[in-house]
Amino acid sequence: FSCDLKGTRIYSAYEPPPHSCFFSINPVHPTLDLAPTEPYHSPTKARRADINCQAFRTILCEFDKISLDEQLALIEYIDLPVSTLTYSGGKSIHALIVMDKDLERKAYDAFVRRIYRALGNEVDASNKNPSRLSRLPGALRDNGNTQDLISVRSRVSVHGLDQWLENRGVSQEVPIPMQDSFEGMLGTRMLSSRASPDTVNFLMGVYDEGTWNRRLFRACCELFKNGQDYQQVIQQCTQITGHLDAKDVSTIRSAMRTASR
Repeated sequence: FSCDLKGTRIYSAYEPPPHSCFFSINPVHPTLDLAPTEPYHSPTKARRADINCQAFRTILCEFDKISLDEQLALIEYIDLPVSTLTYSGGKSIHALIVMDKDLERKAYDAFVRRIYRALGNEVDASNKNPSRLSRLPGALRDNGNTQDLISVRSRVSVHGLDQWLENRGVSQEVPIPMQDSFEGMLGTRMLSSRASPDTVNFLMGVYDEGTWNRRLFRACCELFKNGQDYQQVIQQCTQITGHLDAKDVSTIRSAMRTASR
């Protein structure tokens, strides 16, 4: 715009793209696609997908089958342990359960199944995956409504959430391994395989400076030969340092080809 004697003149207006009104409920890798599935995907270009999630701690619950007032009343009546409530700007409230610890994917999925069973037919069953999008508070929708933050509370204790589910008659399916435990770091399948001490130490982050590439290749070859699939290997290697770069992904792919010979 510009200002002159006739006042302010607007030449154009910025319209944010639709995706700016959303966010992934769990963090995804910011620079890499750890498992491209289509020709137009690239290992060096970030993509929102479950395999690219770097942590599993947030669960989305949405109840758009009933009115807004009924949704809020239901959440209060059952004392759903939520961290935030956001009005979508449409016909639903987005309830986010943000746990106080990261879970392994299997334990995360088990929690999702239990929560959705506890909520019954009122919950939207399409929101179960960890890279699901939720509405960004403060954004203006194309219908003129804003996506308003209704309530902010604390993170939800994993054991407190488990107790809430037990009280509602939904028992635990599996143990809840944390990522900071030995079993959580390596994965139950990894521990049951015949992994060499060298590989176990590497996955625990024990390696000499300057040996990362060589150790990564050798460990991945062993993991693939022991029956691990690509996604499992990617997940375990990511947990060593918290991230993988394009060269690391290339090394893992090379190890997969070598192990398959």
